[in-house]
Amino acid sequence: MKLLLVLMSSLSLVDADSDVIGSDKPVTVTVGDNVILPCHLEPPFNVRNLTVEWKRGETIVHIYTNRKDDPRLQDKNFRGRTSLFHEEMIRGNISLKLTSITELDAGSYTCFVPKLQSQVRKGFVNLTVEPVEQKKDKGSPTHKNNRQPENVVKKLQ
Repeated sequence: MKLLLVLMSSLSLVDADSDVIGSDKPVTVTVGDNVILPCHLEPPFNVRNLTVEWKRGETIVHIYTNRKDDPRLQDKNFRGRTSLFHEEMIRGNISLKLTSITELDAGSYTCFVPKLQSQVRKGFVNLTVEPVEQKKDKGSPTHKNNRQPENVVKKLQ
């Protein structure tokens, strides 16, 4: 019986020592792409039996409770576009995948484990969304020495 009490108390210590960690760097994505907003528990802790909430401000982005996703309170703008990595939750990974990004998705996101016995139960991720045109500009070819292409030079002669 003493062994069981020691084991149970050591499990709660692991729980108490795990903090929710977001990202200290902003995540950047282009409109139309998919993105993963990183969030995990450190040290790793199995959160499959806990509630995980993702919000942007007061808007509910995703809720996981009772070992499944719960879309009932999810904001309609995120419905069908969010998912967690359920198989990774046993290792403390509560990252959120957000698909079909729009400019309206930009902002500060919070991942929250309300019943975690820790002082740090929230992690934060800032999402920056770039328009599609900006991505194309980065990859556009430039002409060496600012010369005009040959076909334009021939027309001028």
